[in-house]
Amino acid sequence: SEFYGLQYGIYASSPTTYYGITVKNTIFDKNLHGAYALGMNNVWFTSNEFRVIDLENQGEDAQSNAYGLYLENCKKGYTVEGNLFRNIIGSSFNI
Repeated sequence: SEFYGLQYGIYASSPTTYYGITVKNTIFDKNLHGAYALGMNNVWFTSNEFRVIDLENQGEDAQSNAYGLYLENCKKGYTVEGNLFRNIIGSSFNI
């Protein structure tokens, strides 16, 4: 699967922690926010590639808002491994 040029590639939230999400072997390319999960347990992000949009010339506010993956209040049972995070100009790191 691939998400390209979106505000959010994935935006997932749950009113209870019962529901989870699994994302594997997915490309997030040039999205402002790659993937966001709120208030969920059992969140799995494995073997994905996040190509984060380069906002260097868009001002400080835009730079601080762009991200590849953000887990908020996902307190237990989450796994983030084997993912590649890179910005558009090529530098990268793995998590």
